[in-house]
Amino acid sequence: MKIHNFITLPLFLVLIACPQNPNNEENGSSNSKLPDSPKEFELTMSDGGGMTPEWEEVYISRDSAYWSFDRYKHETKIKWKLSDKEFDQFYDDLKAEKFDQIKSNCEGEVYDRGGISIRIIIDGEYYNIDNSGNCFIKEKYAENYSNVVGLINKQIADHVNAQLIEVPLVVGDELLNSGYDVYVDVNQSSGSFHAHPDTTEMNFMMYPGFNQFVIRMNYRDSTNYYGSPAQFAYEQLFEEIDSSTQNVTINWVDEKIDIQVNN
Repeated sequence: MKIHNFITLPLFLVLIACPQNPNNEENGSSNSKLPDSPKEFELTMSDGGGMTPEWEEVYISRDSAYWSFDRYKHETKIKWKLSDKEFDQFYDDLKAEKFDQIKSNCEGEVYDRGGISIRIIIDGEYYNIDNSGNCFIKEKYAENYSNVVGLINKQIADHVNAQLIEVPLVVGDELLNSGYDVYVDVNQSSGSFHAHPDTTEMNFMMYPGFNQFVIRMNYRDSTNYYGSPAQFAYEQLFEEIDSSTQNVTINWVDEKIDIQVNN
């Protein structure tokens, strides 16, 4: 039996706000002096994972754009280019949120928070929005900030989703017959694949580039101290996928978890 599953895009791809265009002083918006059509435009949004070795970055300009996701020193990078119409609409929506006036409070010491920082360059002028580390967006600008992040996230989700590749993930007989409950997760997906003899294959939407595979083998009918199944083995692996990939096979070989990308 085959099951279809879709990845849940991580971090700032998941939380896509719906911009409401609050253009009044109450929401931190007063008259903006931003140009109607900038000659130079570069936007970079970064999200650090704090204690977790994960890092995301998106870059958007008139000529190019990319989304980069680095996990445990394995980088996935997806590129695209906005049409003139898409760029103009994106810029107009950003401008409506008065991003140049969003302010943060930075004080005290905050450890391992991570967070989002945005830098925008327009015709030689630099605008920084910082909601990371010990910097927090002022409440007056919170809605504008949320809408700006939402606009950027929508660009990422639209263009990254368009390049995902549907790939079957197959669990081999040795792993199925190992005597353990087997669960597989790809790129922090919305639900783990519970493999068993009647369900040995599931289709996942994967990134072109590195993908994260987490495999758990649990003792059957067991409970640990926290009330969860007792774990026999856990493996986190990263493998590269491209348009030529036919399937990914996970198996139990020489008393360890083995993964093969078949092109």
